[in-house]
Amino acid sequence: MTGKDLDQDAIAAQWEASLDSEDPAAAAEEAAANELSESMALQWAAMRWARDRGCTRYDLWGIPDEVGADPAAYADPDSWGEGGLWGVYRFKQGFGGQVVRYTGAWDMPLSKVEYALYRLAVRARQRVRNG
Repeated sequence: MTGKDLDQDAIAAQWEASLDSEDPAAAAEEAAANELSESMALQWAAMRWARDRGCTRYDLWGIPDEVGADPAAYADPDSWGEGGLWGVYRFKQGFGGQVVRYTGAWDMPLSKVEYALYRLAVRARQRVRNG
């Protein structure tokens, strides 16, 4: 995102929400909105910090592969999926900006033993989560 995209008032306006707290569904929605606001506030602070140090781009890193391959096909929110990185993508859309593809992330193990232990832990966690 460029400096001109970092409009504090526009971001703040997105955080403003008025929900009826006497309605349980609205209260749950308000709690979710507050969590989103905290996440947005954290990202906004990081963007300002980067901009103040001369950065002209801020990479939120990571969107669904489908969007990266063909951003125009997903311009309409009704075309977005569920699960995976789609929730992250929805969050990121609140900041505007544009889709830019970079080379993917790669691991560079500095210790074969520690990396092997890390990979075992990742697989074990996946097994626990998937049942």
